[in-house]
Amino acid sequence: IYSVPGTVMLTEQQMPGGRYAKWKAFLKPAPAGGNFTVSVSCAGCTNTTKATISDVTFGDVWFCSGQSNMAFLLENAFNGSELVQDANNHPHLRMMTTRKTTAGAPLRDLLGPLPLPWAVSSNVSVSDDGKAQLGAGSSTGSADDNWLYMSAVCYLFGLNIHKARGYPVGLIN
Repeated sequence: IYSVPGTVMLTEQQMPGGRYAKWKAFLKPAPAGGNFTVSVSCAGCTNTTKATISDVTFGDVWFCSGQSNMAFLLENAFNGSELVQDANNHPHLRMMTTRKTTAGAPLRDLLGPLPLPWAVSSNVSVSDDGKAQLGAGSSTGSADDNWLYMSAVCYLFGLNIHKARGYPVGLIN
């Protein structure tokens, strides 16, 4: 059952061995916008577990992928320091950065922890704050080639779409 703001009700299912089945929930299209709350609970379950996600935004989601061009830092762009500070003015831009990996077959899950879990656009979420320059052996550096920041190319692409269309944009880097 779904409505905006929505609730998804699921019936408890078990797989052999007592492990819970993976499930999907398909939501009806929602109007673009934000600050919704979505709750997931289990109808007919023996426990009353309920997960609630707040500040949910509906809009476009774009995957940003590439090679070295995607590693470009926003603060290194023309007027970079102004662009980083301006990110605070775009709360309907949401972004996340995944770990870079290769695989011989499609992966079912993201490798965690995520360098940047879903975040609202801000000067912190778009900037690496000097982390990319840290060398090998640093516990917070990028020696393993995982990016600790949002790609400038990805961010500026999403920002332009958001400004042109006027609705929320999610970016997965």
